[in-house]
Amino acid sequence: MRTKLFVIALLAGIMAVSCTKEEVLVPADQPTAQMADAYFTFDIVSGVNSTRSVAGNPTGDTHGNADDSGHSHAGTAGENTVSKIMLVFYNTSDETANGDGLAKTYVIGENVSVGIQKNADGSYTPSESFMVNTTGTYKVMVVANPPAALAEQTATNSSAAKAIYDAILNGSYDGAVSGLMGENADYFMMANQSEVTINVTVSNNKDNPARPASAINVERVLAKATYRQVAENNEYTIKADKYKYTISTVPAWVKNSDGSYTYFSSGFAAGTTNEKNLNDRTPIYVAVINGVTRYFTSTSEYTSYVNDEQFTAKLMVENTELASKEGFYPLYSAVKEVTANGQSEYKVKLMEYALVNLNNATYYVRHTGAQAASPFGTLGTGNFLFDPNSSYKNTANDFDGANYFANAWTTYQNAVSTLPFKALPGADADHGAVSNADEATTVGGLLGYMFENGITADFQTMDKTTSIVFKGQILDEGGNAVTLFKYDESYYKDLEALFNDVNGLPGNWTTQQYLNGTIDAEDLKGIGISVYENGYCYYAAQIKHFDDGNAETAGPNEFIKMRNNVYSVAVTSVDKFGFSEMEMVELENAIEGGSESIYLTLEAKILPWIVRFTDVEF
Repeated sequence: MRTKLFVIALLAGIMAVSCTKEEVLVPADQPTAQMADAYFTFDIVSGVNSTRSVAGNPTGDTHGNADDSGHSHAGTAGENTVSKIMLVFYNTSDETANGDGLAKTYVIGENVSVGIQKNADGSYTPSESFMVNTTGTYKVMVVANPPAALAEQTATNSSAAKAIYDAILNGSYDGAVSGLMGENADYFMMANQSEVTINVTVSNNKDNPARPASAINVERVLAKATYRQVAENNEYTIKADKYKYTISTVPAWVKNSDGSYTYFSSGFAAGTTNEKNLNDRTPIYVAVINGVTRYFTSTSEYTSYVNDEQFTAKLMVENTELASKEGFYPLYSAVKEVTANGQSEYKVKLMEYALVNLNNATYYVRHTGAQAASPFGTLGTGNFLFDPNSSYKNTANDFDGANYFANAWTTYQNAVSTLPFKALPGADADHGAVSNADEATTVGGLLGYMFENGITADFQTMDKTTSIVFKGQILDEGGNAVTLFKYDESYYKDLEALFNDVNGLPGNWTTQQYLNGTIDAEDLKGIGISVYENGYCYYAAQIKHFDDGNAETAGPNEFIKMRNNVYSVAVTSVDKFGFSEMEMVELENAIEGGSESIYLTLEAKILPWIVRFTDVEF
């Protein structure tokens, strides 16, 4: 008489929320069971072990290796919740309908005697054994929180189970990330990290079940991005010689207090009494005469003589009220031969962010390879990460990211202000990325979840790697937003000063014409002038998976995004104004069988997030 083989599915080590009462998984098709509803970071985090970059190092995480960073984070309760477990196994020694196999999804229940029980340590063990009738080598797939397309499939023999196993192994999901993370990010799909086989022999009875070499590790199919706030209020100070007096050597007769006139011909600097309101501007000149700073207005030009030599000079009338007049500003100038008025201090406040090039498809299990993709595998210099869109991205042909990405860079690069920006998470707030607010400074607040993005080294450019764009605002010393005009590498607060400084520009437009709409940013762009309207500026950075140590070129897997990793981004410094919207296009390609009773036991666990830190400088 044939005796039966039992398969014990021991799903061990799954990280889950702490629970005060015992939970068990029961077959989804068992109507008498009590059912219960059974959930990423940018210096830039994931599963067991990943590394953090050195503070202030813009090149990315240099610890660990491409597959394991050396840092880890357990994640939130939702990220570790298991609502269902799908178990698929088949006998590779008999892949026919006569061979043993199973595909079934179990859901969480309580106080039942049939199903898979959750242990106090977070592992899962079947409450009673599964039985097979044939010895041989079994392949096993464990999927936690499977999507409906998988969970609804069932099998009771080796042939049917193999078909489902292969569909999971080679299959992919197309659609929104939310489809694999529950309606409210309350659970995440997870699957085998590597291939699992179990050799079942006649010696494996109920007291001596066959087991895989180790527990079955399952990993989340998504990655996560977070933001670690470094600067208070996300404000970064920029110091530079932003205001300078343009030396205007003006032949002049200076009217003295006694009514007499003295000839003075150098040391004057142009200025204005009002910075913004063109209807309330008084042109003035400043000079230091005998150690005293004096302020003058120009009343008229006239011809006079100095030592019998004829000059066309200006009559300069001193205005003592200007010395204390509130709102006196020197004109902004890019002229190099000037006397600097010291450094002006600005702040750039980072306000919002947008993730770009978010993949729109993912394999159910990780795929790697050298030339072609195959399931599972680790990464290295000769082994790359693949996703369902990789073959399209890794070509030298024209690439339209809109077909493969959500928020594709190629769609927004010429109008970056239309990106779907969101407010940056604060350092003292829990935005779903961490278990508690105290972790926000080390792990970061949630930016978003995302699919893997696999690209070979030669094609890891801005238009293909998953990256981040920050929206900032330039503030003056008083905390007020300022509109700036940029020409070459110089910035102006007034168009008049810009046109006076730069020779050869067509037209002679004024700030007032820009403010009243007579001219706009497109008009100015046409002659090489960029506008930072209301101080808005933009910064973009590629998020690294691992730093290969070469800052000149992208290395293998350096800018990929890999499942079960948290990419934690922090902006460590900002020392220049970002791009105006019109200039972001410049970054398009920036970068790097038997008759005896036989038993087998399965073990599975959810890996903690591996954390990948990225510190960036602007």
